[in-house]
Amino acid sequence: VDCEIQVGDSAFPAATFSSRGSPSMLDEFYRRRMPPPKKKEPPAAPTHVSVSSRKNTVADVRWDPPRLNGGSDITGYKVILENVSEGTVLSEATTPNAIPQLTIKDLPSGARVRACVIAINRIGESARSAWSMEQKLKDFNWSFTPTQQGIPQISKKSRELAEKTNEVDVADRLYKASEKQKRDLA
Repeated sequence: VDCEIQVGDSAFPAATFSSRGSPSMLDEFYRRRMPPPKKKEPPAAPTHVSVSSRKNTVADVRWDPPRLNGGSDITGYKVILENVSEGTVLSEATTPNAIPQLTIKDLPSGARVRACVIAINRIGESARSAWSMEQKLKDFNWSFTPTQQGIPQISKKSRELAEKTNEVDVADRLYKASEKQKRDLA
């Protein structure tokens, strides 16, 4: 049975297909009419990156997730922490999940740092975010406890911290000075 179908609207000019015509002509008509499937892509870059310092060798990096995830859930973030004074990368770490924060430890005391973040989804990585504002990590903080005579004395906790951060020489000199002052007053 021969039949003829006439189709058309403003989006596609009128066309006539007959049963004797190629089936690919009808397929072509529908392919042009259907919107292409949404393509998945890497996410947009995170925003509002900030660095704060709780301790002298620890930086907390926080950011806002990207508004566009590229059609695929965010699976993690790559955080780059740079020493601004030296222009070197101190840390490049990847978060194990999509939580928008990361704590980075074992940094040089008193360093001036900044961070940027890259979002990751199943498709790929975003562009790098803008750099955060520069943040100075706290300088090494000696915690002195005053004695009855008002002589500063290095605490055991400060001594242990000094040993961990290779500041033992400074700690030893301060400890010996405080011991000498105590003996002189006695």
